[in-house]
Amino acid sequence: TVLSVQQPFYWQGVASNIRLGYTRSNFTSTGQLSAPGMLAAISTPASNDALLVSANYKNNREIRMQWHNDLSIDSTNSLQFGMETRQIKVPAGVIKNNFDLTDLSNFAGSGNAVRYYGTLLATTKIQAKSQRNIVGAYGQYQSALYESTHLTLGIRYDSFSNIDKQFSPRFALVHELNAQHSFKLLYGEAFRAPAEDELNMQNNPVITGNPNLKAERIQSGEIIWLGQWAK
Repeated sequence: TVLSVQQPFYWQGVASNIRLGYTRSNFTSTGQLSAPGMLAAISTPASNDALLVSANYKNNREIRMQWHNDLSIDSTNSLQFGMETRQIKVPAGVIKNNFDLTDLSNFAGSGNAVRYYGTLLATTKIQAKSQRNIVGAYGQYQSALYESTHLTLGIRYDSFSNIDKQFSPRFALVHELNAQHSFKLLYGEAFRAPAEDELNMQNNPVITGNPNLKAERIQSGEIIWLGQWAK
């Protein structure tokens, strides 16, 4: 289910756009995770069946509000700014399996046999219930310093509840040497919070989440000379 409302308007010389959105989703995935007979030696009772799973994710919900503004100061200067808020609710994920995935995930450490059910039973919790509130705000100033020189200054603030927060600046200076050549000086920082499966995945023999993960931060600087030739 997806609902979205968008309203553009103009106030005090600022072109604005507000968008409200609501998303609700259900997702089911089935699959075969092993070849037949692969778990016969470690299962109880022993079975040559393949490992079959059916994952069901219900009532994933997200509410989002976005507000963007564009102000033309004069013919050579402009300002963009806005904010975004999101609330994400993810229920616990439970998987149906014919071999117990929890036993299989812990087999290397425990040495205990993997229970075989003979049919698909909803026994294994594979993702913890979670909720996160996200706030982002940004501003960007653009200026044509000269006819062939352009400056961009920007900053963004991101906050993910229970994870991390950061201010990320951006700088760009572009100078056109002539019609064929341009010079760019760039600096920026980026922020990426871990996804739900990276945080909350459980009882999975392939990947396990870490609820203590923090956000990734990137700093980058570039000097670019761009030239164009006929050949």
